[in-house]
Amino acid sequence: MFGFFRKDANREVIETVFARMAEAARQPELFSALGIPDTVNGRIESLSLHLVVLLRALIRLPAPADEIAKDLTDYFYEQIEGAMREIGVADIKVPKRMKRMAGALLGRSHVVAQALQSADRDGLAMILCRDVLELGDVPNEAAMRLAEYLLEAEKSLSHGTLNNIISGAIMFPRAGAF
Repeated sequence: MFGFFRKDANREVIETVFARMAEAARQPELFSALGIPDTVNGRIESLSLHLVVLLRALIRLPAPADEIAKDLTDYFYEQIEGAMREIGVADIKVPKRMKRMAGALLGRSHVVAQALQSADRDGLAMILCRDVLELGDVPNEAAMRLAEYLLEAEKSLSHGTLNNIISGAIMFPRAGAF
């Protein structure tokens, strides 16, 4: 019973890492130059893309990185749910929307992760163009640059340790460079 009153040991770390990830996902160049729509859905897509890259880095690291990855995913969904409520989605509709969104994000995350794994820039650009930028199956220049940005983020984060990621010593590149 008293476990309910205990503060989660990872909560502060999760909030810090999430804040850094969210800051990277909100870079104006992602929306102005790399084509992510500057809408509520576009911002959620940007967050989810950054989450996929960060989770891939964490799952390659030794424990407790796997626990951090799980807690970070849970925190991501908490934040999305809170945002839905803030923008006025009715309480009764939030669970259904969250379930639908979680399914879509999970599926998209899987195909993005596969493209990142194989470092397939063209395939990643096609996925991004179709699913994130909503421009069809033929990648445009913005989709190609967004794919390059994500591949560079993957490379950068893959060279880090858990402490590097937590401290912010290794994080996402500047989107303006792409």
